[in-house]
Amino acid sequence: MKQRIGILVCENLLNEVTTALANEGLTNEVEVISYVSHCHRSGEWQAQFENALLAITESCRRFCIVRCSCPYAVTIPDILKERFIPIKEGAGLVIPQSQYEQFIHDGCYLITSGMLKNFTDETCRNNGRKIAEDSESGIRRFVVIDSGLSSDIDEVVSDFSVHSLSPVEVKYVGLDYFQFYLAGMIRSVLIDDYRDQSAKVTAELQKNQADLLMTYDLIGSIVQLKDETDVIV
Repeated sequence: MKQRIGILVCENLLNEVTTALANEGLTNEVEVISYVSHCHRSGEWQAQFENALLAITESCRRFCIVRCSCPYAVTIPDILKERFIPIKEGAGLVIPQSQYEQFIHDGCYLITSGMLKNFTDETCRNNGRKIAEDSESGIRRFVVIDSGLSSDIDEVVSDFSVHSLSPVEVKYVGLDYFQFYLAGMIRSVLIDDYRDQSAKVTAELQKNQADLLMTYDLIGSIVQLKDETDVIV
């Protein structure tokens, strides 16, 4: 039997997803499958994402994708669109929309805690430097959205700031907003699923009841016909 809902998650947000589900008591209700982040291993990303998408759709009736701030678009095949649950992406998952828009307006490039850890390899450091040096990007500083799950975040931030040659600010937001948003989405899907299943069960029971009444009527007609035959004889 397929799981009701699955979450396909970028490795940069895997810790946040599993922690939020555990805190909400939803771990057994959801299947979670992760894939490598593009910012960390771009060469492996496409194949891993496609394999993860195939796995989640084979085992779950509905699914969503939890992505970080990756600029690479994800295309959902038409055949899967009815089962796909669209949700927010990146830092917009962990902070309110108004706060997110203010950061963008102020020229901030938002990075999740998990994304920052992957930025410590040489490729990502170079990418960070390119972003900072691109005068057309309008980026003034990097802001790390800290969910509170990374114990060594200050050390990693310092390292990234040195190599990207850019100021880096840490904004602690915790996990509450993300947890509330994710749990709300999951419970809404579960309620819809239970409602659909209940409707199907009710329809089946009503059909069985109608068939049973028809059978009773038929039996009654046969009995009545037999009685009438006995009287004639």
